[in-house]
Amino acid sequence: LDRLDRDEGDASAPPRRVTARPTKAQLEQRAGGLEFEFEAVLGYLDASIRGDDDVRIVRKQIVGAINDTHLKRIDALRQELAAN
Repeated sequence: LDRLDRDEGDASAPPRRVTARPTKAQLEQRAGGLEFEFEAVLGYLDASIRGDDDVRIVRKQIVGAINDTHLKRIDALRQELAAN
């Protein structure tokens, strides 16, 4: 019975997933890809989103979030990668 309890305890544990850590070059490439995607969104918003004041307010909020949060975070990650 003890052995059965031990076997059941091992079976209930989730299998560990082994993944390789990305290299510095891969991380830099991903950061560049994210920055490119955000720039594409900003370009789309500038070129095609028009409308009343409510639409402009939401557009400004999205642009602000991208510029103030996401692009700054990507820059900080790139600086951290360069330092290491």
